[in-house]
Amino acid sequence: MSDPLNDNDRELLARAAELQRPLARAAKIAHANGSGLVVFGGLTIFVALFGPDYVALLLGAAVTGVGIVERRAGARLRQADPAAPRRLAVNELCLLGAIVVYGVLKLTLLRPDGAELERAIGDSLPGMDVKGIMDSTVTAFYGLMLAIAVGYQGGLAIYFSRKKEAVARFNSEIPEWARKVLRTL
Repeated sequence: MSDPLNDNDRELLARAAELQRPLARAAKIAHANGSGLVVFGGLTIFVALFGPDYVALLLGAAVTGVGIVERRAGARLRQADPAAPRRLAVNELCLLGAIVVYGVLKLTLLRPDGAELERAIGDSLPGMDVKGIMDSTVTAFYGLMLAIAVGYQGGLAIYFSRKKEAVARFNSEIPEWARKVLRTL
C-alpha cells in the first residue's frame, strides 16, 4: 500500500504540530486553572453557606463561573479559535475584578472588628491587644490576597492575550485539511 502523503504534506503536518504546540500548552494551562477554579469556587460556596456570608457566596459563584468558562475557552484555544485568547484574557480580568471588589470590601465596609474574638478569648491573655492583632491580620491577609490576585490573574490575562498571534499564525500557515488531521490526533 502506498503512502497517501508526499514529503510536502509530511513537512506541513510537522510544521502544523510545531505551531500548535504553544496553543496546546496554553490550553492545558487554561484547563488546569479552570478546573482548580471550579473546585475552589465550589468550596468557597460551601464554606460561605455556614456563615452565611453572602459576599463570599457571590465570589464563589463568580470563581466557579470563571472556571467553567476557562475550561471551555481553553478547549477552543486548542482548536485555534481566534476568539479564544481574548476570551481567556477577559475571563481572567473578570475574576481579578471580582477578587479586588471582595478584598476591598473586606478591608473597608465588611472588615471584621475583632470584638467577637476578644470576647471569646476574654481575660485569658491579659494585656494583649486582640483587636489590634486581628486588625493587622485582616489587613495582611487581604492585602496579600489582592497582591497575589493581581500578579496571578493579571499575568494569566497577559499570557492568554499573547496567544492571539500564535492562533493567527497557525490559521494562516496551516491549511484546513492539516488542522483537521491535528484535531483527530
